[in-house]
Amino acid sequence: MKTVIALFLTLTASSAFATGYNCQSNLKEAVQKGLVADQTIQSSLKTYNTAKEDFYAEKFEDSLEAAKVAEILRVKSQNLFFEVRELLSNAIYCSDEVLRNKSFELSNLAQKNLKSIDLYGEKLEEMIEGLETMLGEKTIDVIGDIIMKVDGEKNAMCFGQTMCPNGMVVTCQTYGQGCSWFVTNGAVVCNGYNQYGQWVTTQGRCW
Repeated sequence: MKTVIALFLTLTASSAFATGYNCQSNLKEAVQKGLVADQTIQSSLKTYNTAKEDFYAEKFEDSLEAAKVAEILRVKSQNLFFEVRELLSNAIYCSDEVLRNKSFELSNLAQKNLKSIDLYGEKLEEMIEGLETMLGEKTIDVIGDIIMKVDGEKNAMCFGQTMCPNGMVVTCQTYGQGCSWFVTNGAVVCNGYNQYGQWVTTQGRCW
């Protein structure tokens, strides 16, 4: 499912920032955890791709091992996004409007990523179960079933985002092997498949 969160790390301190609820420190911690979560899910997706490559090379034991590592990384990322959401759960009490809005935006991004990670987890579970069954039974039907599951999904997700100078967060999202995203001047750009299976370039712009 990413992507995931790659947000601006430095939040400028000023006298306008509210005290109480620790708005600034909570948001900073949430951003840092979100960045680690984003890096972790990307590592999981790369490992999943390795599992698929091993499968097609008929290295089934290696494929299963890689898929299990991908699942461990997926769960780690998922837990970090849960922590992000928890850190920002009381953002409504933040008296500074800018920080409050940033917290809401980041919380929404975390929730969106959690949904994508859940879907990704279902695909990983199917692959792991199929490989375990195949290694126990060595049946052609199971091999064919795994191929259908691997080929029938847009396995990767690229979820790009950046924070604009005015505090607004802009995003873009694409799917599929080979998808990518990057931040450029005033925008975040995603390349990959859209929900209709078309290869596209999409942008989230600050202005």
